[in-house]
Amino acid sequence: MLAKLAAELGVAVGTLLGDDDAPPAKTEPAVTGGAAVVQALLQRKDASLRPSPANELRDRVEQAWKVWQNSPTRFTDAEALLPGLIHDAEGTVRALRTGTHGGERREALRVAADLYGLLRSGQLP
Repeated sequence: MLAKLAAELGVAVGTLLGDDDAPPAKTEPAVTGGAAVVQALLQRKDASLRPSPANELRDRVEQAWKVWQNSPTRFTDAEALLPGLIHDAEGTVRALRTGTHGGERREALRVAADLYGLLRSGQLP
């Protein structure tokens, strides 16, 4: 079952198990649409992860919700927005994991929770 899931996602089985040294999947699908969202969700130890201001992330998540709720082409529009938004939200949460940024960290976690709610809301790609 795990092998089937890994094949569907286009990742190595070890990636699903948290093995950072896992060899890449034998076939590398093009990263477009839903695959880009999956890759953003599976990012690990990405050196380019940097914190973004929580208020900026909040605005972007609210815009993504508006697109999802109002756009007649919401799947296509959401696919364009989500990979970068996931990357930035994850980077912010990880960067603020330690330190003295308590209020900023809590707000980043709230924003991330709203983003994950969007991802769950309608079987997004």
